[in-house]
Amino acid sequence: MAFRAFAVVGLCSAIFQPVLAGDDKNRVFVAKRWYTESYVREYIEKNHPSIFRDIFSKQMSYNFAADGPPPGMEAYNYYAKPKSIREGDSLKWKAAGSGRSLEAELDKLCVLEVSGALARLKGWIRNTVRMREVKPQKGDLDHVVVAGVRSGQLSRAPLNLDQSNKNSISPIPPEGPGRLLCNLYTTRKSNEVIYQASVALTAEGFYYGSGR
Repeated sequence: MAFRAFAVVGLCSAIFQPVLAGDDKNRVFVAKRWYTESYVREYIEKNHPSIFRDIFSKQMSYNFAADGPPPGMEAYNYYAKPKSIREGDSLKWKAAGSGRSLEAELDKLCVLEVSGALARLKGWIRNTVRMREVKPQKGDLDHVVVAGVRSGQLSRAPLNLDQSNKNSISPIPPEGPGRLLCNLYTTRKSNEVIYQASVALTAEGFYYGSGR
């Protein structure tokens, strides 16, 4: 199974700033934006095809806890070690004369952060194999299923959106068909409105096998 590094830096035409760290008493929660995996897949394939393989592949799939255990895993090996992922970025917004749609820019911001989180789950598996925490036999990585994926929010949000492990993740049950959550917040710096996206995922482990 091939893995590559994932990077989204500089992909967006919006101006992003890493201003999530530290307490911000002016930061307020705006909205929960739920995404289906298919929407994220289609968005990335259409708008950022160069990074599509870093997130999605025929050999890998994501199982969401809300959908129950993945079927047909009896012949697979299971690596039971929980993993948490935190992603976030910001968008400075000036409406006057921008010629851009705020809704489109927020969608882009959220989808890229969700994609980054999924890519980091893929990187986690790659590193687990590289560090020999699992020792697959030939063909065992033909199919990998990330198991029990849940979305949530950082426990210190909205005051603090720090992405370190010290900021624990509180799971949030999905609303509707979406399984991937992007939490949106706003704050102000001078005369600018800053939208901040935060994505927090956890996984229970992963299955790996020949897929046959």
